[in-house]
This record gives sequence, C-alpha cells and structure tokens, in this order.
Amino acid sequence: DEIARSLEDEMHSPKGSSNVQLFEKCRDFLGPFFPQLEGLFGSLQLLLDASNCFNSIHRGGDFIILPRDIKERGAIEVIELLLERNPQSVVSGCDEWVDAESSAVLNNAIREINESERQGQESNPHLPRLPGQEVF
Repeated sequence: DEIARSLEDEMHSPKGSSNVQLFEKCRDFLGPFFPQLEGLFGSLQLLLDASNCFNSIHRGGDFIILPRDIKERGAIEVIELLLERNPQSVVSGCDEWVDAESSAVLNNAIREINESERQGQESNPHLPRLPGQEVF
C-alpha cells in the first residue's frame, strides 16, 4: 500500500518528466516482485500515454499537460483544452481533411454513402481516417 501511494504521489507531483523516468524505473524493477501493483502500473501508464499523446498533438507552445493534470481534469476536459488551444489538432493524422477542397469532396462522399445505406444499397468505399480519432 505504501509503495503504491508513494509511486502515485511521485508520478503526480509537479516535477514533470523526471517523474516519468522514475515511474518507468520503478515499474521495471518492482513489477516482478510485486505483481499486485500491476493494476496501478497500468493506470499510471495510461495517464502517461494520454499525456504524451496530448503533448505530441499539441506540438509545443508554452503549455504541456502532465499525467497529474489528466487525472485532476478528466478526459473530456483535457480534450476540450486541447481543441481550445489548438483547434487544428482535430485533423491531426488526417492530412486529407486539412485542405478545404479535399474535405468538401470527402464530406460529399460520406453523405452519398449514408444515402446509399439508407436506401438499402451496399457500399464499400475507401475513405481516409475520419478527423478526431487521434484526439479521442
């Protein structure tokens, strides 16, 4: 219990990236000896992954988000924050949607697919990734 509390406190303290390195070392060293910590390591890893994802999509600026920020704010608030600070992030990983002409063509294709399916016709089009997937 004390190990888990200590790990969680360190991971969520304001020290930032040095805590990430500490977490990874602790997980690698303690994990085999304390299998009951697997759940904690997993949840901390998810917070770390979400933090890394946010910061890679946000791509710099004067703002980064740490795992503790995600824990304190919650997923929806973090997504809203990302979209507020960088609205263009909604098309991250979906270059086809960045260009206005291309996105208009893709939107029309989606409408046609929906109409075909409503009429009972089978359609199997190839569309690029939809925006927002990387953010969510």
